[in-house]
Amino acid sequence: MKIKITSLFLILFAFYNCQNNDRKKSKLPIEKLTLIPINYKFDKLKFQLNSSLSDSTNKGFWKWNHLASPNGKPDTLGIEYYKNLEQPIFEFEGQETLPVLYALTEKGKLVQFSAIYIFNLPNQEKETKDKLFDKLNAIDLLKENKIRLELIENGIYKRETDQVIERIELEISKEKNGYDRITYEIKNATQHSV
Repeated sequence: MKIKITSLFLILFAFYNCQNNDRKKSKLPIEKLTLIPINYKFDKLKFQLNSSLSDSTNKGFWKWNHLASPNGKPDTLGIEYYKNLEQPIFEFEGQETLPVLYALTEKGKLVQFSAIYIFNLPNQEKETKDKLFDKLNAIDLLKENKIRLELIENGIYKRETDQVIERIELEISKEKNGYDRITYEIKNATQHSV
């Protein structure tokens, strides 16, 4: 009986290791990923995917998001969450809201970034949405007419490569007085542990 249990354990261990090795082969180590510009105020902030949070452009900008983190302190060896609530107030159609930026790191490297703006669109007209996109000039991709048209027609723009997934989504509230929002997100296509 002892031999059977030991044999079963060895078989399961070998099977598990084979699966993990196949998964690891398909992903580049986080340290080997190339730097990818983040299309959010890039001329000013110079944020790049796969850069270190301790780089001079990132240092002091991000605050540990203890509410999202499963850890008791910032973790530089695993997955960690950060936020920035110090963006300029966003004003549209007489309403003021505060944009929020989020970052996800793996081993201290920035692997996902998102910016979220909320507002209240008075109507669904193309001109109103274009006016909104003009005000959202922090999202660099909104300077391109092709992307604006995609958002107006479909509510989402998405670009995928072998290295990155980048999207902008315009969400219209279904509630009468609810807030609409736009989310810009960019992340590694080969998200490692998340």
